[in-house]
Amino acid sequence: MHYLNLCPCESGKDFSKCCEPYASLLRKFERFDETVLLSWINRYSLPIQESFREKAKSIVFRISIYADIVFESLYPLGFKPFPENQYNLDESVRAAKHNIMLSLFASLSCLAQGLFLQSGSLIRCCIEDSLVILDLFEHESQLAKFILGNYSANNVLKRIKHYIPKHFMRWYGHYSANFTHFGPFHTAPYTPRACYPDNSVLGYGLENILLATYMFHVVLERAHFNQLPRTLLWVSRADGSPEFSGENNITQYVHNLQEEIFSEFHPDKREEGYSYSSKKYRAK
Repeated sequence: MHYLNLCPCESGKDFSKCCEPYASLLRKFERFDETVLLSWINRYSLPIQESFREKAKSIVFRISIYADIVFESLYPLGFKPFPENQYNLDESVRAAKHNIMLSLFASLSCLAQGLFLQSGSLIRCCIEDSLVILDLFEHESQLAKFILGNYSANNVLKRIKHYIPKHFMRWYGHYSANFTHFGPFHTAPYTPRACYPDNSVLGYGLENILLATYMFHVVLERAHFNQLPRTLLWVSRADGSPEFSGENNITQYVHNLQEEIFSEFHPDKREEGYSYSSKKYRAK
């Protein structure tokens, strides 16, 4: 009787009929049951996700109901009235917002697997893409380049810094210096672990998701200010131009949720049997 030498890829086929021809090209003739990528999925990623879901599900839900408001009110809006290329511009703006939304989902997925640094890098992508949309709305010269396919995000921060609150510029710098570009977090001795024993990583990571959603809201409401029947974060000055107002229910909601995150996952909390880092991950 022939017994199958089941392939470790879990296809259900015999190893010789499945992955062995590929393995032999790499001179891997012996049977091997673990590979670095499959080990990550099976031994680390899935257990950490289950632990994250159990510990953080209430906070994620509260961020999510806020994100629902943002996406439902701002995603459908296209570009301001434009005599030419209206359809293409509208579709491009919606596609950009769709990609921001997917980057936010990807950031949450990374955080759920314990990949804090990678989650923060995607947060920075969300912020930059939001600023690009504002750049196109505020500068006709940049819009013209965009239409011709010559737009560049280089120096976008300088072009739009006068249109959004100053502390958002610090957030952008924080995520750029510490997550996207090589910085001190890249050399932090942090290893993803089930149960997230390091509360600072879990707390700061959840705060990052919340702040990215908030900044996405602030920037896009500024871009679509003249298209909205009612705004939640911006008020109209005497000359009709928008002015950011921190006195609103949305900002209060974000502040309250920040406090709840760090009440639940206090960075100074220590539990017996776990190791903790002394790194500071929070945006100022």
